[in-house]
Amino acid sequence: MWKSFTRGYNPILMEMHQTNPMGDARAGLVAARIAMGHTRGYSRKMDLAAATPRDDLSSTRYCLATPGKEYLVYLPEGGEVTVDLSAAAGSLAVEWFNPMTGAGNQGPMAQGGGKRSLTAPFEGEAVLYLSVDSAGGSRTRVAPKGRMVYLSDLPWVSAENGWGPVEKDMSVGQTRARDGRKLTIEGRTFAKGIGVHSPSDIRYALDGSYDTFEAEIGVDDEIRNPFFEADHGDWADARLIGRDGLLAVFVSELTWLSATSGYGPAERDTSNGGERARDGRTIKLDGRTYAKGLGVHAPSELRYELGGKYKTFSADIGIDDEVGNKGAMTFEVWGDGAKLYDSGIMRGMSKTKTVDVSVAGVNELRLVATEGGKHEGAVTFQVWGDGAKLYDSGLVDGSMPAQPIKVKVTGVKDLRLIVTDGDGNIMCDHADWADARLISEYN
Repeated sequence: MWKSFTRGYNPILMEMHQTNPMGDARAGLVAARIAMGHTRGYSRKMDLAAATPRDDLSSTRYCLATPGKEYLVYLPEGGEVTVDLSAAAGSLAVEWFNPMTGAGNQGPMAQGGGKRSLTAPFEGEAVLYLSVDSAGGSRTRVAPKGRMVYLSDLPWVSAENGWGPVEKDMSVGQTRARDGRKLTIEGRTFAKGIGVHSPSDIRYALDGSYDTFEAEIGVDDEIRNPFFEADHGDWADARLIGRDGLLAVFVSELTWLSATSGYGPAERDTSNGGERARDGRTIKLDGRTYAKGLGVHAPSELRYELGGKYKTFSADIGIDDEVGNKGAMTFEVWGDGAKLYDSGIMRGMSKTKTVDVSVAGVNELRLVATEGGKHEGAVTFQVWGDGAKLYDSGLVDGSMPAQPIKVKVTGVKDLRLIVTDGDGNIMCDHADWADARLISEYN
């Protein structure tokens, strides 16, 4: 994508005619979409109408430039590149972009008037953007004592983001720059703040001028969506105990009245697997394997006719190890229309729970698995100052309201705002540092 873009071509993505591509095919489509979003971001940042392909100006032979004003250079292998800046007078701002992570880094100013060699500050392919127009504001503006400043009004030293660019005063949106929406957490909107996607790391140079960092943190409301992914739940060793207290039967040996599953069919004595029947694996929870049980994908409902013959229903429940730490769901047991058990939200990293409920006199048993908020995002927020962790939010998900934080940063020179994934699945981890601000107090 970057090779085509820096040589003046108009890249297009011809997606496969598959409603649900999987594996390498799906990963390739996602990577291509992300790359197109990144190139479009630079097409909007540059004066694209004035730029022309100039492979003669770069040692990599990939360069889109308006000589003397701005240069966009692609380094397929990363490392060092020589750029001919003979047409530029004075200094140019240097911006490095990592196509693999979506992170941007400011570099030392480059002097025009000749050929200059620059080295990418990270491994692998790289994009270099040099601009006369953006030269200058590379240092953080320091507020006078007794004043407050929003971080979204300050330039950062570096900004890394898991999906698209970091956004100022809007949510992260998608892969393009400035494609976010109004910052909103549980219905509450914010005019100022920073929108990110985990994993994210934003660094600011403060020069020790501030005393307090404050923000409202949470997962942005824009991520509400209906996708199903990785909610592979197991009712392991699910069994019914007879009225005499003796083991009567494993539920997987009974014929259900009906069975629904969110992805592929419900499975007996194997995990859910994929979309085909009997494509699951041995049921496995927290490393322990089970020969008997039921494998489903949320949302799921299994109905059985018991005829009042059993005393107890027992099972070990959790998200199958086949999906790693991904997924979030709840397990419910219903008897004759009454809820007998609710696991609460269980995630891929949750420990196995044991269900043991009375079903004495129950005629109809329903085993229900519902989505547990995975697609509302789950992240942690951290504030670091000069290499020390000053704040850790713990797990924050999309069901939570905005959480106000107040962190002392007196004397701090290097401030880092970090957001990490909270449940092993970065899908929908759209996080907001709403109303993020620095306060300097009078001495």
